[in-house]
Amino acid sequence: MFKIISSLIGLFMGSGSPFGKSMGIDFKGIQASVFDELAVRARKPVLLLLLGIGSIVFFCFGSFMAILDATRQYDRSGHIYATSTLWTGIILAAVTAGGYAWIFMREWPGLKKVHAQKRAEEEALEREREQQANSHPSDIEGAIAAILMDFVESRRSKRETRYAEREQRRAERQARREARFEQREAWRNEQSSSSQEPPRH
Repeated sequence: MFKIISSLIGLFMGSGSPFGKSMGIDFKGIQASVFDELAVRARKPVLLLLLGIGSIVFFCFGSFMAILDATRQYDRSGHIYATSTLWTGIILAAVTAGGYAWIFMREWPGLKKVHAQKRAEEEALEREREQQANSHPSDIEGAIAAILMDFVESRRSKRETRYAEREQRRAERQARREARFEQREAWRNEQSSSSQEPPRH
């Protein structure tokens, strides 16, 4: 497959093609680097795919071996005994099934990134929930806070009321004092004016 693609690219964009001559680009070097990168990246999936196929083959072989041995024992004696052939088939099937699951659920390219991304999202969601739980108080804390705020507001309103009453009383005393002072001044003025009048003959 790679050879067919490389020959097509070399035909259309090689050094002898009109595209390669007009642009002055070394398409062969680019082609070699691209296919080297593809070969490196495809090596692990191909190896894992071959291991998966091999695990399927060995799983089927172990299962058939265990089934054949069990049925043969049952046909001969009417009972199934734990023989080495039976245990070998069961262990072979179990090991290859585990290997198959490990290949396609843990080691397949890209799965680690997906698992890491899911884990990071779950951790971020958990941190956000913890922050919300810490920021929002419980019902008991909210009730206590409301009672404290009511107490503080009532104390503040009483203090403001007492201050207003005190200021009002002070203003009333000041007004009475000024009224008495004006009366006294008026009386003194009347006395001084009556004493300055000349006696009538």
